[in-house]
Amino acid sequence: RHAELCCWISGANTQFRIAGEMSVLKATDNDSDPQDEKIRAEFWERLPRHTTAFCTGGDPGKPLNSQEEGGGEQKEPEAASKGQQGHVPSSSSVELSSSDVAPHKNFAVLVLEPTYVDQLRLGGNQARWKYTLVSEEAEGGGG
Repeated sequence: RHAELCCWISGANTQFRIAGEMSVLKATDNDSDPQDEKIRAEFWERLPRHTTAFCTGGDPGKPLNSQEEGGGEQKEPEAASKGQQGHVPSSSSVELSSSDVAPHKNFAVLVLEPTYVDQLRLGGNQARWKYTLVSEEAEGGGG
């Protein structure tokens, strides 16, 4: 699949637009590539606990600790009771990951293999560079 990524580095006043082929490393049945699973596990372990809660927090729109999930009485997240915004609910409301837990089934890693980069530096000394991947066959060195 073709994909494009755009990012801005504010300290350098530089924008990068990166285009290339994207692959998705996701959990599949028993036929998944062991290397893909290893990469997923490594990324999962590096994520902060509050980030992994997005994958393990249940279906969107449903309470985090509903009776359907065997959670007993429905509880309000700590953040709501304290009036805080952006606070992750306690571990009693959301199952959080640790390094010994396999990546959640909904967790995927996107891999972008660049074939084109457009770098734009803004500010007082504006400049633009474009890079295109040239295969060895195109250069005449393909064997």
